[in-house]
Amino acid sequence: MKKGSSAVQSGTETVQQLQTTFETIQQAAEHVSEKAKEMVDNLHMVEGQTNAVQEKTKKISSNSGKVVNEMESVSAASEEQSASAGEIATASENLSRLAQELSGSLQRFKY
Repeated sequence: MKKGSSAVQSGTETVQQLQTTFETIQQAAEHVSEKAKEMVDNLHMVEGQTNAVQEKTKKISSNSGKVVNEMESVSAASEEQSASAGEIATASENLSRLAQELSGSLQRFKY
């Protein structure tokens, strides 16, 4: 009987440690998600500014074909980075959701 109680106590402590660990993971995932969202916002701003500069460059000179091509490359790179950051944000949100679900499941084993 004493052995069983000891095992239950040990199991409860392990579950509590796991819960703390998953809460830490969840907090880290939420932090990464927030930073990824900030990156996406900043990249959208950069993309918008790049597009504005591109349009002004076209108006300044009709002979600026090379400059326009370079600006289009920068815009495309910004769009790619924006898409990548969006994927990171989505993955971070999914990880956070999974950590919350796991934490909820662990709550059921506490008692």
